[in-house]
Amino acid sequence: MGFNTKWINSNPIVTYSGVVNYEIINNSNNVIIGDARFDDMKYQIFDRSQVDKLVITQKELEMIGVLDKNSAVWNKKVKVALIFNDLKIEESIRKYQEIMAQTQWKVKVFENFKEAEKWCNEQSF
Repeated sequence: MGFNTKWINSNPIVTYSGVVNYEIINNSNNVIIGDARFDDMKYQIFDRSQVDKLVITQKELEMIGVLDKNSAVWNKKVKVALIFNDLKIEESIRKYQEIMAQTQWKVKVFENFKEAEKWCNEQSF
């Protein structure tokens, strides 16, 4: 299937399923970046809990990080919640987290949607 994007006000919630690769992640990012609501966005939730297999190289993760880093110029303060059903994945996305640490965006990994949504809606940035 790939991905589905739902908006809550100006905040996207992207749900992935099945086998997910760089092209699917890049396409979902383009949907968000190309939307007029991007400028008012406070958070993004990427729910990968229904992903059967994540097929992405470290180089591709780095490219996603660079694209997001460049997007942070337009909207400086965004929370990015990443939901994985297997937290061992966090190790593989460390490069993305390192790149995003050079921006004002906050990136955090969660085990479930409820925790991610709670963090995104907290007033503190």
